[in-house]
Amino acid sequence: MNMKKRTVSLILVVCMAISMMVTMTACGKKSLEDYMNSSAMQKMVETYTTQYESQGMGMKMYAEGDDLHMDVIMNDVVSPSSEELALYKETLEASMEQESSTFVDMANQMKDACSNSTVNVVVTYLASDGTTELGSMSFASTK
Repeated sequence: MNMKKRTVSLILVVCMAISMMVTMTACGKKSLEDYMNSSAMQKMVETYTTQYESQGMGMKMYAEGDDLHMDVIMNDVVSPSSEELALYKETLEASMEQESSTFVDMANQMKDACSNSTVNVVVTYLASDGTTELGSMSFASTK
């Protein structure tokens, strides 16, 4: 597997999902949680989830307080060894760091659209069991 190419591809899919979500629907100054729990957003989340499943991945998108979580489940990563976990962490977090300005911009867009005083975009990659973390980063709004 060309991990770097796959990793960058996954990061871009996450970026597109957040960007489309922000541009297609305005929050109307609701809290981030209320916005994400709205029927319109739940329908959008369901659409993204279906798209991820067609690519052999799972996705959960939800809000808790000021955090917009995007959990990407890599279904082809089953019971990774400690060495594989270290490699995934290093590669995924380096790729997310390269895209940090995109994630910060998205956090800023969400902050502008919602009533929260700050918004954090939290991207987490998980193994197929949905609990083993492969890599995670948080990107805070700066406005």
